[in-house]
Amino acid sequence: MKSLSTFRVPLLAAIAAVLTAGSASATWGHWHPKPPPPDECVVKAYANDYNQNRHQNGSWNDDKFWSIDFRKAVCDDAYIKEVTIDLRAGKDHDAYFDLSGGDAQDWGFGPKIGMLEGLSASDITFTPNNGDTTKLTLTFKDGAFKAGDRIWFGADTDYLGDNNAASVGWKGVGFSVTFGGGTTVSTKFAEHRSYLSKATVRTEDCCPTVIPTPTAVGLGMLMLGGIAIRRRRSAD
Repeated sequence: MKSLSTFRVPLLAAIAAVLTAGSASATWGHWHPKPPPPDECVVKAYANDYNQNRHQNGSWNDDKFWSIDFRKAVCDDAYIKEVTIDLRAGKDHDAYFDLSGGDAQDWGFGPKIGMLEGLSASDITFTPNNGDTTKLTLTFKDGAFKAGDRIWFGADTDYLGDNNAASVGWKGVGFSVTFGGGTTVSTKFAEHRSYLSKATVRTEDCCPTVIPTPTAVGLGMLMLGGIAIRRRRSAD
């Protein structure tokens, strides 16, 4: 009959292997967490009637009802070229912006800038800037609307539910952003509170694409040609 000491070494080795395997997996999970999500450009849009006119006028006569916040960029030269709010991109089929100069019976209002951070009024063009329309587009000068900048503005809506912030999300109003590099990303507002709806755009592709000028390409070819000639001479 074999003694206990005969089995001791293999038994201890097996236990050590199990403990080592468990320790290794725990160590991997602790010291090697899941990789972070990729860097993204983030733009947030809000419809907010949380002010003194709440439950009274909704989107009418409120120059801070809408806001657009360029929250984050992955490159220093990223900028927003254009944003569009589309009242009928969701489940509403008769809503429209009733802007100043529109239907006089509806007391049109806007587009009117309420506040700016990092932007100037001269950087922004509204299309249309009066009348009735289902879409409102804001175009910005190249390079003006960068990460950290924000705009608040007013633009009245008609027939969009109760024409308040909650209706913007409830009806799924559309929101799209075109970046300086040409990428366009679209989404829809969602109701967040009784007085607030939000839309968020995320993309990894918001940096402008630099295209070499013909002069730069020509100089590059000359440099490569010069390098090739020097290499041939050194080889000879």
